Amino acid sequence: TGGTGACHQNLAHRVPALVLPVQPEQATNGIRLERLRCGRVMAPPVVFTGRPTEYRQAIDDREVLRVVD
Repeated sequence: TGGTGACHQNLAHRVPALVLPVQPEQATNGIRLERLRCGRVMAPPVVFTGRPTEYRQAIDDREVLRVVD
């Protein structure tokens, strides 16, 4: 999701991250990872309402695979 701890671990181990933010600060962390060339941000076109299943359905799996490849 792009939390501070996860981003720190990605940077510490030099592992790229695909950030799917559910809060504004997570999106900001993802943007910072992109600037450091250690990740990408994919923000679904919906507001997180607290129901993860609805949020998950807004993410296009094909787009995730395209970004990862």
